[in-house]
Amino acid sequence: MRNLDRIFHDDRVSRTSALELDMLVHGPSRVREGMADSEVKIIEALDETPVSRRELAARLGLASSRLLNTTRLESRGLVQRVALTPTDLLHASGEFTPWNVEAARAGLSAFAHLHGSEPDEIATRLRHEITRMLCLTLMGNELGAEAELQSELAQSPALAAIIERMLAPGDEALGFAGSYARDVVGVGAPAHVFLPPVAARLGCEVTVPEHAEVANAVGAVVSHVSALETVIIRPSEFDSFTVYAPGGRQEFDELEAAIGLACERAREAAQHRAIAAGAAQPSLDVEVDRRLGRLSTGEEQLIEVRVHATAWGRPDAERTPHAAS
Repeated sequence: MRNLDRIFHDDRVSRTSALELDMLVHGPSRVREGMADSEVKIIEALDETPVSRRELAARLGLASSRLLNTTRLESRGLVQRVALTPTDLLHASGEFTPWNVEAARAGLSAFAHLHGSEPDEIATRLRHEITRMLCLTLMGNELGAEAELQSELAQSPALAAIIERMLAPGDEALGFAGSYARDVVGVGAPAHVFLPPVAARLGCEVTVPEHAEVANAVGAVVSHVSALETVIIRPSEFDSFTVYAPGGRQEFDELEAAIGLACERAREAAQHRAIAAGAAQPSLDVEVDRRLGRLSTGEEQLIEVRVHATAWGRPDAERTPHAAS
């Protein structure tokens, strides 16, 4: 609460990004093998209470909070980011209040301040966006490819206008109505609040079963344990390639050699994390994502390569994640 109050009244805070609202705390994982020196310093600089990105950057001697990179620490569960969530909106409105209402309202006020809007106005817009995202998820799953649907909306103004008028009907002369024939079953504590607007937009039936608030927890226990590790390769000086992997950086003259090491390190780290989280004999999957940019001459240039390794397996009933870590 004190950190949020300081952010709210700090005139230096930029209104161009909500990153200023992010608070960082220690995550549940205690597996620190393979951490870079800069990551160890971040862990050591955190308190038992949430710390803002600006304050943490200052503790580390960084000139800007934008230089603070916690992506890998968050993916490994060593650091957790605390920010405004959909559940906070329900706390602020009083519709769902099992936790700290005051903190939720303070977070919403700070977010609205950065956005240059009133809290009620920004909450209404965010609620509309949440409904829209839930609807698009259902539509995308039914069509078989959510990613393609999102891409089509970005490339087709006409399709985007049709979808928008269907999901946010107004008084336009040309309107569209949704008709989703399947019943939708909602689980999770706030499902009874978030799903009725979806039913109204898509014309479907929504059911929130008894004990829906703990269904996600039960599902997490009986489903797979998974862990994701990402290793990045970027071009460096003198036509070489730098692999940013657990344990430090390494230079290669050949891209394929760099990718080979990145795959190996990503697999090892993902498998270690999955086992530490309680998986028994995890399976592994590796994806290599080459990101290219186009120069003014029309030529393509490698920007970076991201190697994603996923390890997953059934929970080991004979031990717990706490025992493993």
